[in-house]
Formats: sequence, structure tokens, C-alpha cells
Amino acid sequence: MQYRMRQNAFTMAEVLITIGIIGLVAAMTLHSLVNNSRNKELESRFKKSYSFIAQTIQLVIENEYGGVTELSQSDYYEFGNHLKKYAGNTRKVGDVRWGTSYSANFMIEKYKTYTNNTFSGMFNDYAFYTSNNDATVFLDTGHLSSLPDLFIAIDINSIDNKPNRSGFDLFGFYVDKKGRLLPFGDLNSPYPENRYCTGTSTDKNNGLGCTRKALIDPKYFTKLH
Repeated sequence: MQYRMRQNAFTMAEVLITIGIIGLVAAMTLHSLVNNSRNKELESRFKKSYSFIAQTIQLVIENEYGGVTELSQSDYYEFGNHLKKYAGNTRKVGDVRWGTSYSANFMIEKYKTYTNNTFSGMFNDYAFYTSNNDATVFLDTGHLSSLPDLFIAIDINSIDNKPNRSGFDLFGFYVDKKGRLLPFGDLNSPYPENRYCTGTSTDKNNGLGCTRKALIDPKYFTKLH
């Protein structure tokens, strides 16, 4: 009887190996659960933020432009101020002067690209927290003749919360001359998806072209890692 008990008993090495395997599987499972939970939260916030800004732009057009608009490049600064009045609050974003080189450096310090590289520093004209503090909106008022539209970036969980990465919680849009909110990533945008939403690019604007994909691909957020 004693002989059989010795035969069936585990050695200390076997016990330690088993515990190690269980720990490894548990760690991998926990990481996957945390990642899935984060991605679901990002997806929910993306839909909410997009809807909020799109509706606010329509309010601006209806109330400030009589429902019809033909914006020129010189109108975008005023349009941006209207957007801030309707959607924002008085809380200051960062201790910088927006519209200067300091704010560009601020964006570079705060954000990374889709592939976790250095961000370009765009959207540095001015910024505001949304009225409910859920998101942060950044504006670039189209000061370059080659990029004439009003650019809008939305940090869907605010600048105060990670991951602060383009294509993860920072998404780019543009407002065309008709006042339509359009996603970066479409073929007519300055940042098409095939160039600015890739897992290999080191371009400083990589990730800006992911907005269209996030809107139309139901599995977009589940694939983030």
C-alpha cells in the first residue's frame, strides 16, 4: 500500500511546473480579458463621440448659417469657435497657448501613432473638452493651402486617459466646404486608409486614416492590441 502511494504522488518539481503552467495560462487569459474590455469601452466611446460632434456640427450650421453653408478657408476659424461654443466647456486643455509651436510640441508629447511611434503634432490650433468632459476635441483650421479643410481630432476618452494613440482613442475627421463631417481614411481625404492605417508604417500621421475603418468595420476595435 505504501509503495502505491509513492508511485501516485507528485514530485515537488512536477508541482512547481504545474503551478507555473496554470499561472501562465491565467496571466494570458487575464490580459486578453482586460484588452477585450478596453476595446469594447473604446468602441462605445467612439460611437458616442462621433454622434455628438456630428449632431453639434449640424446645430452650428442650422443656427449660425441658416441651414446652408458654403465655407471658405477663411471661415474655418469662426466655424471652429462656434463648434467650441456649442460642444465645449471652459476647462482648459493643457498649460499651453494653442495655435503656437508650443501646442504642436504638446501634441507630440501627449500622443503616439497607431504603431506607437512619434505623433506629428497636428490639430494644434485650439482644443476643448466636450461639455460632459467625456472627450477632448482638437482643431486644425486649415491654414495650409494644400490642406484647405477644417480638421477635427477627437480623443474619445479625453486627453487625460490612455492609450492616447491615433487609431485607438484619437480619431481624425475633416469638415468640407458644405459643412459635412467626413472621416479620415476615405479616398478623398488627405489621409487615406491604405497609407495611414497600417501596422507597419512609421509615418507620424499613421492612424489618422483609421477613422473610416472604425466606422464601417464591426470588428475594428476587437482587433486592437
